[in-house]
Amino acid sequence: MSLMKYFPGKPWIIFIALVGMIYGYITVNFISGIKPLILKDKYPTMVHPKLFDFTWMENKNKIPLSHILIGSAEVAFVAVLETLISARIADNMTGTRFNQSKEVFGMSLGNTLAGLMGGAPCTGVLVRTGVNVTAGATDKVSQLINSIVVLIITLLFMPAFVYIPLPCIAAILIVAATRLVPFKVIK
Repeated sequence: MSLMKYFPGKPWIIFIALVGMIYGYITVNFISGIKPLILKDKYPTMVHPKLFDFTWMENKNKIPLSHILIGSAEVAFVAVLETLISARIADNMTGTRFNQSKEVFGMSLGNTLAGLMGGAPCTGVLVRTGVNVTAGATDKVSQLINSIVVLIITLLFMPAFVYIPLPCIAAILIVAATRLVPFKVIK
């Protein structure tokens, strides 16, 4: 937060993530006595990500259909709410108006594809929207670029990304979320 306050306009979140990756790599490989908990420790399969995962079709656990339907309805409800709230926050920050039907349709289409591929549901994430807008990315193309960058990171750079310490990730998320607080409106 201090870097953003005293040196505004720079992509400090990217810088902090890179420094975190370097720190995590050095401590894991050379100074294990001070090694923090890193992403690789929590999620070891992230080292070699798979773009497609159809193991969910094997249905090993035999979850009751009623549990699946209730869980799906709950997730859908939260996803729609979060997407609409995120779009409204972006509208308030940019002075624009979004189309609710298109927003929810796009989110539902994305969730359908993610579910078929074995992925988690996606929503209009509040923090990512706030970071996008405060970085000056106010066009719809910014989300397309975001998805391409995430794909590249996943396919090419994930073996390096897994060295980010979890406290570094937490700090990035806290700073990004804090920047969403409308202090002028609160005053």
